[in-house]
Amino acid sequence: MQDPFLPFNFDSATLRGELQRYFRSLVLLVILPAVPCVGFIIWLAGSVGALMSPQVFADAQFKDHGLVVSLRSIKDYGAYKLARIAQEQPDVVFIGASRCSEFRSAMLKPLRAYNGCVSAWSIDQNVDLLRRILTAGNPKIVIFCLDYFMFTEAYEEGTKERSMRYGPNSGLQLDGVLDVLTAIRERPWETIGEIPTYLSRDAFEPVDHLRMLGLNGMRLGAGFRYDGSVLFPRGQLDEAHIVTQKVGYGLLTAIPGGPQVDPRQIDALRALSDIARQRNITLVGIQLPIQRSSVDFLDTDQGYWQYSGVWREFETERMRTVFSNLGIHFFDLSRDLEITADSRYFVDAIHVGEAGMLGGLVHLFDNPDFRMIFRGVDGNAMRDTYNRALEAGDFFHVYHAQF
Repeated sequence: MQDPFLPFNFDSATLRGELQRYFRSLVLLVILPAVPCVGFIIWLAGSVGALMSPQVFADAQFKDHGLVVSLRSIKDYGAYKLARIAQEQPDVVFIGASRCSEFRSAMLKPLRAYNGCVSAWSIDQNVDLLRRILTAGNPKIVIFCLDYFMFTEAYEEGTKERSMRYGPNSGLQLDGVLDVLTAIRERPWETIGEIPTYLSRDAFEPVDHLRMLGLNGMRLGAGFRYDGSVLFPRGQLDEAHIVTQKVGYGLLTAIPGGPQVDPRQIDALRALSDIARQRNITLVGIQLPIQRSSVDFLDTDQGYWQYSGVWREFETERMRTVFSNLGIHFFDLSRDLEITADSRYFVDAIHVGEAGMLGGLVHLFDNPDFRMIFRGVDGNAMRDTYNRALEAGDFFHVYHAQF
């Protein structure tokens, strides 16, 4: 009996037959041809490191000092750096946001040092990171970025979205396939043209010929070196001389201001201090150089006066006493005249390049308190390296592949 609701008066057997033929055609014409494409995309993702976990990136770099790695998500940086600290067991660890990204392990030789930066922005995040570091290693000295803007509630709130994720740190990251698909969609012909390089893993950055691992690193020539420092994209360094001419701009677009120091941030700093005391760690806080035009802006601009209140309070002797009472050795490079007045040291208003970072440490060695903390380091050798870099005009590449 025919079903009155079926079109064209198909009976049930005929409909089933038609559906079966349709699905067979679908499999033959669409699904089967797609399988090799999907397999190729997954294979390509694996070749460029898009499927690698932070632990696997760390393991690969531990075996190859000349490898620069680029993880797929900023939220994985903390897990990667913890894994590297566990492998390196450094005497000195530098933690903080991107401002300290150009600290190099070779700067403090013969001490073993590691750059754990770009994994903690707010003071609370530094507290969390230090706790985790002490489960992976046992550093004797911890240096951390101690900047005026960290003492605002707005900064704390604004950096919450950058909190690290410390979940399972092994296995495949299958969502990395999406990165490859995004690259193909946004840059189809360039990505296809780069496939031979990706598959051979012969992507090298041009200055030190370090090998790149990770899709973004291969594309931009950027990532984390063996010592945890950041190799900036070549294009960003080439444009630095333009960016640094924008007076005050880089500072205001990157960080918030505030009328005064937020007391809650002092409490968070106390928690950081307590952890260091419990483990007999020397805690060193450094405010790194800020381009002179931005410092002048903070000091004098009346239109910004309400928001620079935290800057002025941070500069007071009272705050120095707070740091001292917490057992924090504080050093301020924000007014280092040689570095802050010369834009060639800067990638932008608040990020110094490698020579700027080295020069700041060289100048800190003029301070007997700093020399006492790092008494095993040859400050004169550091100064010689710095002077040679300046003579060569090498503001962004000083130590190259030295770790």
